[in-house]
Amino acid sequence: MPKLAIPLTDIQPRTAKPKEKPYKPGDGGGLYLLVNPDGSKYWRMSCRFEGIERLLWFGKYPDVSLKDARNKRIAARDKMDNGIYQAQAKRLEKRQKAISAANTFEAVAREWDANKLVEVCDHIAPQVSTPDQRRALQRSSLYGQEAKPLPYRLAQMNLLLHGLEAPQIAYGNTPQRRVSEIGHSERVDVIFTNPPFGGEEEAGINANFPPDMQTAETALLFLQYIMRKLRVAGFGAERGGPIDTVWHYELPLPEGRKKYSKTAPLQFEEFAPMQAWWNAREESPQAWKIDFAAKRAAAIDAATPHWQRAEAEVMRLLGEIEVLVNEVQA
Repeated sequence: MPKLAIPLTDIQPRTAKPKEKPYKPGDGGGLYLLVNPDGSKYWRMSCRFEGIERLLWFGKYPDVSLKDARNKRIAARDKMDNGIYQAQAKRLEKRQKAISAANTFEAVAREWDANKLVEVCDHIAPQVSTPDQRRALQRSSLYGQEAKPLPYRLAQMNLLLHGLEAPQIAYGNTPQRRVSEIGHSERVDVIFTNPPFGGEEEAGINANFPPDMQTAETALLFLQYIMRKLRVAGFGAERGGPIDTVWHYELPLPEGRKKYSKTAPLQFEEFAPMQAWWNAREESPQAWKIDFAAKRAAAIDAATPHWQRAEAEVMRLLGEIEVLVNEVQA
């Protein structure tokens, strides 16, 4: 008669002592505990599948308890009864996860539909009425940049689906470029962005910013990039003329909170004090205003002598060129 294994008790795996050679206290059904000379213990199961001797691994004891090992044995037997071996089961599980990820792609894409450039594209498109306007929308109106592969692909895909034939989305980390290299021809009128507040950049990124403006806080680096990227003429403009006064409001952190993060983000309810303040704005420890008109006037006054000298120099050079041209023609 075949020898039947006596099931292990809960205490046996715990008290099994190492010996000079590995040994295998059995629990029945092919399940046993491998006890090594170094004291490590692993659950294994010997079985036959499709006529071939197989060996399954269920994990290390005590991470995997006797009860857990028995459940794994039952699950393995059920799969083999259905013609599936453990390795095949893992491959099937991996494939199923990939399918599930693919099924959520549409949900992710829909979430990306709320992306700024997509919404801007949808807002501008109905206003296009001439070939020149369409050409401007397609080629020289919307630009973007994304550092992560999946959002980068989603941005490209959704802009294509919304009628943009060649989305101008750059792949890369925005602060990797020196802000001093951004010229006037690259500046734009409006910037929509959602920088990772609370994030930190690599130490080397700081070299792209002025020494007195370097920081590990990603949001502050993005703010410098935004200020450099905006057109001077477009900054601070609104309907009815330029802005004369700029208000600032510092939203204090909630009591007990040191910072915001992905897992503890800013909540809409925290804007309630600012909303209440907005319609009756007064200066306070959290709020202050800047006389932007005075600063603009001072900047113009300071710049005017330089403009005048530059204009005079240009006129002088044009005069010299005209004299040279006349001499050549004579």
